[in-house]
Amino acid sequence: MTLPHPRDCDRWATAWDWWQELVNFERRSAQCEDLKLQRMKEILEALGNPQTGIKCLHVAGTKGKGSTCAFLDSILRATNQTVGLFTSPHLESITERFVVNGSPISTEILADCIMAVRDGTNRSPGEPPTFFEVATAAGFLHFHHSNVDWIVLETGLGGRLDSTNICAPTVCAITSISLDHIKQLGDTVEQIAFEKAGIIKPGVPVVSGVREAGPANVIKMQAEKTGAPLWEIDRDIVISNVAPAAEGYKRGLWSFDLKTPIATRHHLVAGLPGRHQVDNAALAVAMLDRTDRPPDTQSIQQGLLNVVWPGRIETISHTPWVILDTAHNVASVHALIETISQQPLTGRRHLIFAASQDKDISGMLALLAGKFDTIHLTRYSGGTRSSTIDALVSALPTPCPATIILEENPIRCLEKLTSNASPTDLICITGSVFLAGDLRPWLLGHQDAGQFSS
Repeated sequence: MTLPHPRDCDRWATAWDWWQELVNFERRSAQCEDLKLQRMKEILEALGNPQTGIKCLHVAGTKGKGSTCAFLDSILRATNQTVGLFTSPHLESITERFVVNGSPISTEILADCIMAVRDGTNRSPGEPPTFFEVATAAGFLHFHHSNVDWIVLETGLGGRLDSTNICAPTVCAITSISLDHIKQLGDTVEQIAFEKAGIIKPGVPVVSGVREAGPANVIKMQAEKTGAPLWEIDRDIVISNVAPAAEGYKRGLWSFDLKTPIATRHHLVAGLPGRHQVDNAALAVAMLDRTDRPPDTQSIQQGLLNVVWPGRIETISHTPWVILDTAHNVASVHALIETISQQPLTGRRHLIFAASQDKDISGMLALLAGKFDTIHLTRYSGGTRSSTIDALVSALPTPCPATIILEENPIRCLEKLTSNASPTDLICITGSVFLAGDLRPWLLGHQDAGQFSS
């Protein structure tokens, strides 16, 4: 984790020391009983409920929720509205989680928000808040003081008991359901769908990108139970004419037509690489179609194309082709492989991989192993969740066609690989948001120094 460097170092140090001592389920696994929405209510009440009175778009899902939030933010800003974007986890700096109109929170303001939350929790009885609860409350404070028109809110874990579920959304969405966080959310897609569907509120419109029948039915039943009008992908949200974007667009982008009950739009381009981003872009547009004032087509086109969301099949360099991706479950890895396979490549393929202990490591490696010539197994820094090298080796399929290289230090792993790679090679970094966060600063620094061609 890269820490901010505020001018008021003493105040930041005080805030950070208190904050980082709290229980952090991003760095160690949570149990369902650890998640308590009542505690979040008490924190926000102590702060005067800064979240009230602001329109909110709430997004849950196993994969795609962050990208959908990024599309929402970009489209709304294209309509000249002020938007607060709350996402997690971050890649490089904690300030990335609290963004207003594309600008991360300043470290001075973040310190003020954290200290305000600390003072508020000190006035409340009971056990201390978690790291993520403080982050959520700080985000609401920052957005309140920034006078935003909209908050785009990504859930942290699940939905039903997630601290973001304190919001009163204008529209909510569930992007996808697949197996992830099974210890906390359940070991079937139906159980996970139940937890995600916990963000559905009485009478509040909801859009769903879930196609699999079992979890889709869970979401449908929850919507019916709460009286929430539901739009579903392929029924109410119809995507057609999907094709690689024309020349002149960035590598790996896709164009599509979209029909919702509100409007039909043609020749939209999702500004993030990969066919799967078409679904995320479509859900974002559908969510905004459910608001009182849907954006005009020009703003939608502009917002979709100009979206910025680092670490999502992000090309850092073209010679060699260096891709950084935060895929950390089987479904996301499948989308990554599909995107890579659609691009011409004449050189060798190299994978740098690390993952958290609670992920489906064997499932991810089973998909990846046959697609790369070399697999470099490593660990990400910080916390206790990073899988050991031995565990990664044990998760490899047998037989494994790739050459396996072991290196505990991810920076050293990347240095060795880039020094020996040819200009036509592919270097793909994936398996964990935290691995991407470790390596992205190094890659960008060496790109600036001219080592890579972007």
